Order: sequence, then C-alpha cells, then structure tokens
Amino acid sequence: MPTAAEALTHYAARLCDYAASNVSGEFVRRGRAYAEQVRAAVSPTVLAYISDDTCDHLAARRILDDEEFRELAEAASIGGITWCVDQRIHLDAIRLVPTIAQAMSPETANDWARYSSEVEVYLTQPNLLASEAIERVANWVERVTCLVETIESQQVRTTDKQLRQIQETLDRLVARETVREFYSTDEFANLVGRAEFTVREWCRAGRIQAEKRSSGRGSSLAWAISHDEFLRFQRDGLLPAVR
Repeated sequence: MPTAAEALTHYAARLCDYAASNVSGEFVRRGRAYAEQVRAAVSPTVLAYISDDTCDHLAARRILDDEEFRELAEAASIGGITWCVDQRIHLDAIRLVPTIAQAMSPETANDWARYSSEVEVYLTQPNLLASEAIERVANWVERVTCLVETIESQQVRTTDKQLRQIQETLDRLVARETVREFYSTDEFANLVGRAEFTVREWCRAGRIQAEKRSSGRGSSLAWAISHDEFLRFQRDGLLPAVR
C-alpha cells in the first residue's frame, strides 16, 4: 500500500505523461515533418521524454520542471494541436481526496477536490489548444509537488518528535537503573513514580528512612535516601506512621 506522498508523486508523474502524450500522439498523426519541427524546438531531454513509449508503467517517469513544461507547451503550439482529454486522470484526482484527508486534513482535501474540479472544467472545454492546457497541467503538477513536500516535512517533524521521546524514555530508564549510595528526594521520586513533594513529606514523617546531608549548595542540608532504603521500600513499602 503506497504512502500518501508516494501516491501523489505517482499522480504527478501521470500528469506529466498526460501532457507529453498530447504531443507524442501527433508524431504518428502528422508524420516526420512535424517530428522534425518538434526536435528543433525542444531540448534532447524533453525530446527523449516525449519519444519514450517503451515503458509499460510510470515507474521510470520523472516529474518535469517548469522549463521542460515550457518547452513541451512550445512543441504543442507547433501546428496548433488541440488538447486530448483523458477522463481517467480527472477521476483519479477525486480518488486521492481520502488519501489527502488522512495524511493532512479534511480542509486540505476539500481544497484539492475544489482545485481539481476547476482544472477539469478548464481542460475539458471544447477545442482547447494543447499549449494552453499544458501550462495549466504544469500548475497542477506544482500543486501536487507542494502537497508532497508538506507531507514529507510533517513526517520528518513526527520522526524527530518520536526520536526525542525515545531518548527521553531511555534517559529515564538509565537513571532508574543507576545504582547510587544515596538519592535525592527528586531522584527517589523518579525511581518510585511519585511527586518529589510526597517523598519530602515521607522523609519528614519518618515513613521512609532518610537523613539530612549537605546539598552542595553552601550550608543548606537536604534529605538523602540510601540505596538500601530504596530496596527496603520496594520490598516492604512505607514505614508505619509515627504517632
């Protein structure tokens, strides 16, 4: 099952093929003279793209850039080619709506559906020149590319967040497994899953065995709980309340 980014990238490649096929189809209908005119008007890269009819699928297709679309439109303007509609392209645009909604948001999916419908109205009008249609398809491809970039950016941010969460979990586990002679109330609280305030109250009330030790901040003293007491607490729990 392809991801949303993969599905949209594949669709962008189909749009490029949609535009190119309107030019390559004329090679057969108009013959060698037309083909020579096109060769003179476009770069070898675009010519190879137009002429490549050996692929049975779009896996080898790439997405054309703005300059290549411009050359393609120029080739279509030779002889005034009329745009040939492929209705499957427009139906598949609507089929992408649930994919976009799931990967991004319902609002983005609605925007895509509305935009695709507007493009369909434009591209299916009678006697549309292929050169004009290709310019609109280029804008459509740009729209798809922006969606792909947004989805991939979201995935990177999600991955970074997940990595930070994993690291934080590892840090907590390492801290929990680190054996010390004495623990501060904060460290003890993390080990037993309670609030530091609660641990300090236990110390004051004698519910755990603790002693005042230097905190490293001047002459102030802070509660310290031994590792032996931690093990006793895990085994027996709180000491009886002193009455």
